[in-house]
Amino acid sequence: MKETILTWAERQTADFDELPLNSIDSTILSWMAYVQWPAWLTAISGREGTAFRDAVFDSDFTDMFSRMYGPERSKKLYLMLTRSRRFCDVRICLFRQIDDEERQMQYASLTYLLPNGDIYVAFRGTDNSLVGWKEDFNMAYECPIPSQSEAQAYLKQAAALTDGRIYVGGHSKGGNLAVYAASSADPCTAGRIEHVWSHDGPGFPASFYQSPGYRRIRERITKTVPQSSLFGLIMNGNEPLTIVRSDSISFLQHYPFNWRTDGTDFVRVDRLSPDALFFSRVCSSILEKLTVAQRSLFIDTVYEMIRESGFRTADGVMRMLPLAVARISRKARECGPEVRDNLEKVNSVIRQAVRESLIPR
Repeated sequence: MKETILTWAERQTADFDELPLNSIDSTILSWMAYVQWPAWLTAISGREGTAFRDAVFDSDFTDMFSRMYGPERSKKLYLMLTRSRRFCDVRICLFRQIDDEERQMQYASLTYLLPNGDIYVAFRGTDNSLVGWKEDFNMAYECPIPSQSEAQAYLKQAAALTDGRIYVGGHSKGGNLAVYAASSADPCTAGRIEHVWSHDGPGFPASFYQSPGYRRIRERITKTVPQSSLFGLIMNGNEPLTIVRSDSISFLQHYPFNWRTDGTDFVRVDRLSPDALFFSRVCSSILEKLTVAQRSLFIDTVYEMIRESGFRTADGVMRMLPLAVARISRKARECGPEVRDNLEKVNSVIRQAVRESLIPR
């Protein structure tokens, strides 16, 4: 039988004193940050939290998982946690969610109180909202983005819950937020951080990796990526990678239900796939060839054209991709000379980056 994070949640019985929190645990807790927790849980959980064993809300299931990728497997994992000897007494607290289209911000975080007194601070990745994807692209020209600043403030608040050890993590954009929050933490909080996980999360501008905060915490960071990673290689900055085996292909490797586990860790592979390396080279080349102003104008322009075309979710764009492309192309022809010149410049850079990356190295 193939072992996955579902297998771990169902079978693992050791508590966190017997078996310290690891990458599989981190991935599971990070994924649960995507859940749309009921409003009443947000109101009552406070500093004490609500244990997984007590957080069963049959009437709320539709809403709780509606914005998640893989909702059925997510629901299955969630129910396993409510019955798991390892996770059932973990308490959920300090859930915070901000969806602000004006600030181009899609953010959520929560803290898990472990039975041994440690805490795990989890940051949500990108959901299906169009503004969430826009915020991701903003990372190409802006640091900090609003969610990164919010993550920094949130970690300080969460650290005040306990004197125990602090673990931090997230999946996709949530992994980026975890690294940013830990790197920008005050020295007292940073000193208590035991480990940070970025599960296939994008990186940062080159200057970030030279910052004192990142250099202080980098030896405690684990970045896990599947062998055909896309998101985790964007602005990677030569971070050390833990490459894990995935049973899916291409974009679907981003979702950790497809990552293989073995014992107390993920199954590791020696190298990234050729398509992942190609994608990484293309992205790096594009960012090198474009100024910050060109990136900003291009991303903002395309986002506004998509919104004006009536789309509000990433799924909506992908399901009607031919129509979306046609509408965006029509909007592009209506733009002024400066915007059209920028769009043509970026398109030229993308084509050049693809051609150069096809040359064998």
